[in-house]
Amino acid sequence: MGVSMELAELAPGAVNRPHTHPRGSELLFVLEGALSVGTTDSRGKLYKNDLHKYDVFLFPEELPHYEANLNKAEVLMKTFKVSAETIQELKDA
Repeated sequence: MGVSMELAELAPGAVNRPHTHPRGSELLFVLEGALSVGTTDSRGKLYKNDLHKYDVFLFPEELPHYEANLNKAEVLMKTFKVSAETIQELKDA
């Protein structure tokens, strides 16, 4: 069919570095949270999007693309073992 789909969980701060799929396109569906994605066109121009719960994105066959979970607040929460409220208090200060 020329389309691939898989289940992947990206932890906060994780990046699925640039790669290609030479034999098919990749269909991405966000089940929960948010994800930053990027791909290029055939001329190398970069296109980036921020996806949220239930968004769908298609990476064309053979074109480089990446996915990244850049929820910085969640990274800080896990790193420093603090709540979302604490992060918000620090941001507001």
